Amino acid sequence: MFRRLIVALALCVALLPMAASAQDTTVSGQIEQSSQSSPEEMIRFTDMALEEMRTSVKDVSKMVEAAEREHNMVAIQCVSRKLTTMRALLEVSESSGVALKQALADGEKDRAQHDFRKIAIALSKVRQFRAEADACGGGGAQPGTTSIEVVESAITDEDETEALDLGIDFGDQPPPTSQFE
Repeated sequence: MFRRLIVALALCVALLPMAASAQDTTVSGQIEQSSQSSPEEMIRFTDMALEEMRTSVKDVSKMVEAAEREHNMVAIQCVSRKLTTMRALLEVSESSGVALKQALADGEKDRAQHDFRKIAIALSKVRQFRAEADACGGGGAQPGTTSIEVVESAITDEDETEALDLGIDFGDQPPPTSQFE
């Protein structure tokens, strides 16, 4: 029993990168499969998906912390936006996980499938945002360099520009803006 669990876990870890690259087909396949899935399979998938989402949120939180330590404002903003969305998706998925388990306990297969679909889609989006956060450079990797060069100029306090005379006399008061003025 214990060996099977370790083998299954190792297989999941080995296949995770391939699953992330084919997430669109995987999500649609998981949604289609939900109609034939047993309640136990739906619960196993839900637990696995929630755990993966929690891990991704923790990892991206660490990316934000690393970017803050490096004072990398661009990465902080980019990764923080991804993290906020990922946290919201995790929260919705956790609620859907509870609802799915309750629906299965009540024998409401349609409601359970609806919650299963929400979790599968949220997992897909969390994987996408995780990949985008990796691309932000929050983990210390910076895809490009931005440099700003400040050059002092010989600007004085005196304004040497001359007013352009258009030959228009505006008078003392501007014309009324409405008939009620």
